[in-house]
Amino acid sequence: MARPRPLTEEEAARSAACSGPQRRVRQRTQRDAAFPHRPGDISPGSSDHEAGDPVESDLGSQEGQLPVHMQWRPHQRLSYEDVLWRKEEVWRQALPEMRQGLISRAPYIAAHKRQQHAANQQQIEHAIAHALSIACTDCPATSLTLISQREVECWTLADFHRVQLLTMVCPCGQLQHELPPTHIGFFGNTPDQPKVIFEAYLLRSFRHSWVTGMSASNFCSAMTRLQEDRESERGQELSGAVLDDSTMWEAFRQWNPVQIRSPDSVGTTDFSPGRFW
Repeated sequence: MARPRPLTEEEAARSAACSGPQRRVRQRTQRDAAFPHRPGDISPGSSDHEAGDPVESDLGSQEGQLPVHMQWRPHQRLSYEDVLWRKEEVWRQALPEMRQGLISRAPYIAAHKRQQHAANQQQIEHAIAHALSIACTDCPATSLTLISQREVECWTLADFHRVQLLTMVCPCGQLQHELPPTHIGFFGNTPDQPKVIFEAYLLRSFRHSWVTGMSASNFCSAMTRLQEDRESERGQELSGAVLDDSTMWEAFRQWNPVQIRSPDSVGTTDFSPGRFW
């Protein structure tokens, strides 16, 4: 067996140099040469921080300026904290102008809200008049006689109203009772002469809130405060309307099993059950 050739002095020196501890130097690509620093590389005190680089203390007098180690460079991927900071900064700069716009347009917004409230009231009254006009198929609408009218509270998802439920009679005697709230798409808290009627959209909204864990008390309290905000926004005196949770729950408990599948079915004989919880 042949003996290994002894190393020369030059080969021995090279081997000893390679086996010693060496500092690993990052190889810079052409991209690194154009942008010499990466996120976190130039924080003050780091090994890559150069004497000419700005540090956080250099920016102390520049209001709203990010520290150097958080500043964005074209090759840098922003962290989640940086993205949130930039979003908040955009909002902070835009909010004063937005607030001034709301203040300067407040009278016009209030007038629009009042018109919208009056239009909703007229829409409900028109629905009542239309339901009465077709209540009797044998007598013309002009032959109906008004016997009495009764004011009830009317809660919708968008507003609160006080409307008159009418009692009409016709010559043939087919119509001799108060107009049921179901004939205009509402549901009362009692079968006969309800004091409060609820819009189907409001009852559906309560159902979804209740299924997700919101109590009837919290829902009604939120609707009451929301109504106060609407009236204040319209520049009107507060009506003092309060949505009672027991009244709401009683109407919902009876409405849910007989709810109609679609709002298009209002006024027809299709009262098929809808979605249950």
